[in-house]
Amino acid sequence: MSCAHCNNIKSDKFEHIIDCTKENVEELIAFRREGYFGTDEKLIFDMLNSGIKIQNTVKLLQEVYYGSTPQKRMEATILRRTLRKELSEFKEYVREYKEAEDEEKEDLRCLLQQQLGDGSAFAAFKRWLIRDNKETYSELLVYID
Repeated sequence: MSCAHCNNIKSDKFEHIIDCTKENVEELIAFRREGYFGTDEKLIFDMLNSGIKIQNTVKLLQEVYYGSTPQKRMEATILRRTLRKELSEFKEYVREYKEAEDEEKEDLRCLLQQQLGDGSAFAAFKRWLIRDNKETYSELLVYID
């Protein structure tokens, strides 16, 4: 299920996209954010395989996160701002987990498991942060693979 913003953009304009109820999108597309402070940031959707469904899904994601009309660009800006805040909080939880003593780690481990779960906002970006830093956060890979 997707949000109203995404559904409205998808509408009838995008066909032949990945069905996320049948395929693991994160095995086909890497979700990354580069840069800082909004203006320098860039969202990257790396295709890990080829195919028309993957290409069309990446196009849809670009439009969702960047917009194509003034109204959609405004909505996309709000969405990116929310993503930035969510990732910032997630990174802080990961830092706290890494620095925590053994007895403090259990609560943080539960929190991170929730943050990496399917019901968490922007979970694909969070999971790819861990995957891209697997040497440092290898113990968290069990929550995403």
